[in-house]
Amino acid sequence: MTILIAGGCSLTYGSELESQEKSWSSIVAGNMGLNYCNVAKPGASNAQITRQVITATEKFILLNLDISVAVMWTFPNRHEFRFAYDTEHKDSPWTSINPWTALAMTEEQKSRASDEQIAIMNNNEERDKRTGVQEFAAMFTRHMSYEYDLYTSYKEMCLLQYYLRHMGIPYFPTYAATSLFEYDDVEDKDQSVSIMRNQLATHKWMVPYSNTERRHGFYDWAKQSGFPFYSTHPGEEAHEEFAKQFTEFYQHKLLKDPPF
Repeated sequence: MTILIAGGCSLTYGSELESQEKSWSSIVAGNMGLNYCNVAKPGASNAQITRQVITATEKFILLNLDISVAVMWTFPNRHEFRFAYDTEHKDSPWTSINPWTALAMTEEQKSRASDEQIAIMNNNEERDKRTGVQEFAAMFTRHMSYEYDLYTSYKEMCLLQYYLRHMGIPYFPTYAATSLFEYDDVEDKDQSVSIMRNQLATHKWMVPYSNTERRHGFYDWAKQSGFPFYSTHPGEEAHEEFAKQFTEFYQHKLLKDPPF
């Protein structure tokens, strides 16, 4: 039996859904009759996604299991670090930060969140102030560029792409954030960013159908397609339709066009 390892952020984890079993990757595993291991984490960076997928892959290799990997890459302005102390995050000392880690929760965010979510965000904010993570995130995001966000994300994607290719493991990538590839339209590109971007075999990535010419990541596709959202995440209908399309992509790649 093949096990499907799913990597990603909250959009793969299944945040705000009635059940994690209703996330797109869980539905794909069920459609394909696969065992399933979801290593996605809310707020994960692309570096965290790569690290956790490789860690899980090595675990299942030792168990002599057949493996496939599906990843939904996340927003590029998230970064993971291994701190020199306990940050009190779940994977501490490994900790992902993003621009919002450095900021207090806004009234607009509060208006879209449930009481439970507000309590969680307040607790996270207090923890990050106490441990110094918020101060570090503020310094880091103030000085880092958009090009650095992209370069480090592309580098992590390349690492996983080449690792899985080396291990002979089928790999089925997609992405949550259209912002990952908006740099393609920039005329005056940073050469290092472009070189790393061009290593990615994105012609083999799953992209959801859209009624526009622009290729959208899952989050933007769900918005553009008019699917219902919870406070900040697409609801079950978007996951179901995306899973349907992803299953077709998965089957096509396995039968006619090996993924990598």
